[in-house]
Amino acid sequence: MKYGLIILAFVAFNSLGQITGKVIIESKEPVVGAKLIASNGEKAISNYDGNFQLNATTYPVTIITTMLPYMADTTIVNGPGNVIITMREQVQNLGPVVVSANRRQQAIEEVPVSMEIIRPQLIDNKGITDLEQAVDQTPGVFTMDGQVSIRGGSGFAYGTGSRVLLLWNGMPLLSGYAGDTQWNAIPMEQAAQIEVMKGAASVLYGSGALNGVIAMAEKEPNLKPETKVKLQYGMYGNPARESLNWWKPKNQINPMNQQVEVYRGQMFQRVGYTVSSTFFHNDGYRDGETEFRGRVSGTLYFKFKKYERLKAGIGYNFQMQKTGNFLIWESDSLAYTPSGGADVSDSASTLTFNLGKRLFIDPYVRFTDKHNNKHSLKTRMYFAENANLTNPSQSNSATVYFSDYQIQREFREGATITAGVSNIFNSVSSNLMGDHTSNNAAAYGQYEQKIGKLDITGGVRVEYFQMDGKSGDSDFIISKKNGTKIPVYPVIRLGLHYQVMKYTHLRASFGQGIRYPSVAERYTRTSVGALNIFPNAALRPEVGWAGEIGIKQGVKMGDWKGMIDVSGFINQYSNMIEFSFGCYNPMSGEAISTQDPNFGQIYQELLGQGYSVQLTLKKQESLELMRRSTAWVKLVMWKSFHSLAIHT
Repeated sequence: MKYGLIILAFVAFNSLGQITGKVIIESKEPVVGAKLIASNGEKAISNYDGNFQLNATTYPVTIITTMLPYMADTTIVNGPGNVIITMREQVQNLGPVVVSANRRQQAIEEVPVSMEIIRPQLIDNKGITDLEQAVDQTPGVFTMDGQVSIRGGSGFAYGTGSRVLLLWNGMPLLSGYAGDTQWNAIPMEQAAQIEVMKGAASVLYGSGALNGVIAMAEKEPNLKPETKVKLQYGMYGNPARESLNWWKPKNQINPMNQQVEVYRGQMFQRVGYTVSSTFFHNDGYRDGETEFRGRVSGTLYFKFKKYERLKAGIGYNFQMQKTGNFLIWESDSLAYTPSGGADVSDSASTLTFNLGKRLFIDPYVRFTDKHNNKHSLKTRMYFAENANLTNPSQSNSATVYFSDYQIQREFREGATITAGVSNIFNSVSSNLMGDHTSNNAAAYGQYEQKIGKLDITGGVRVEYFQMDGKSGDSDFIISKKNGTKIPVYPVIRLGLHYQVMKYTHLRASFGQGIRYPSVAERYTRTSVGALNIFPNAALRPEVGWAGEIGIKQGVKMGDWKGMIDVSGFINQYSNMIEFSFGCYNPMSGEAISTQDPNFGQIYQELLGQGYSVQLTLKKQESLELMRRSTAWVKLVMWKSFHSLAIHT
């Protein structure tokens, strides 16, 4: 009896010094993972039901509750008991919030790498028609004919491979056959914002993020319905040089473009939806480079009454397009006219027309367990087809199956752990490159620790890759002397952020990256006009690292707010896949040299195949190959360095 009274008294005393409560939003739904800091130093994180518990011996106690993207809440508690804290959406933007840097919501000034944000308002105000034009507005980012370079980290490979990874809703969107960026397949009318992360980011996102990441996520609907309609019309002006004005001799009016966008989104109590449609037509400023495209996309959202901690959804996107394009122009004075003219019935024309289809379906599930661990499973089926209407032998199609499971835990002491596994299976069916398959499996982990004003980040990823059942691309050599190696390739990242003052932030980062060659880079064999392309199956993966130090300073002048960002960086890459010049055997793709002991045999083989060989001696010896024909087309040889062997 004596001990029972003591225990009862202890429990009663303890309950009197305890603050319990729940964090909710205005729709009464619980907020999971909200951080609560009391004025007496006590800390807590709301659980999967939004509940929390804090200890206190003296009152009043001030509780500050934070959870992006909601406004911070300050609550004064005058005594023990139950408290309901209601978090509200920000009426005005109190500061940019990003997701892609560490796969969670963060204030941009706390991120240890350089990042830029492009708002949807900029896209609307500038009349931008696809994502490529949008990212070209970012400092340090340059795009050319579909390929993007961040801080000079990429060259030009005419639509094959990308060292910058494009993400839509946290999942990569590179085509399976060429590994190129599908700029116009992104429904920008649905995007919340565009995030551009500079530097290697393969730890969290894998192959393709060697030079950086461009991430877009769909804005989720709310209870208030949103409808948006956009009409856009444009006309190209006359070029400065009269010779470039190809439409004047044809008595045509100036080329034009038109675009129509429609968006609708709404969330109900348990279900929600977004749907959008885009229709675009562009005459193009270069003769024959027209574009027609139409797209329907959106997402269905589900919340379950019985399982409040479970959210699910399925996104969809289907697009058809017809485009014309050419690589070689007629001459220096007719640079807007394709070589051989714009009549594709003429075999000399280098203009080609393509019919493209893009379809991706994205089922996903998010779940928070009883221990506040956030689980996420994202999947995507991405089908891309490019039918060459001018030359069907150059048609391609590929299906990419992506899956990523991630678990994330935030601790009240300021630590965050993120871990996961991902897999990308790619199946290519192509007249141009042949049929191929590849599989890329990975496991990753990252640890973040906040110590006062200092944030520390460290992460590691291991990658395994095989193409056509052959491994070796992801081999990591431990010892060159002994030839010791492992079948998985590791990459790491490190980051530091320190808040010097309220609006002054220092950062430093180091990250590694890797990119595996695409099917197109290894196996393309084709010709376009006088341009001939040969395969190079011996390509090795590109690897590299990026380091940076920087400072971000917030400034305010009246009602105007801004950021001054200064950084110093270094990028280092190996095994770069680029074009280069040379002379090569058109039958085998191998380099030809008159110093080769087998040159005589090669000479006879070329003659037997209908080639004649002409030697021209200048400062350097060169070799010209000419096929017997009525036109005697001259072949000028190109070959890539660690890449495609290209012959024209």
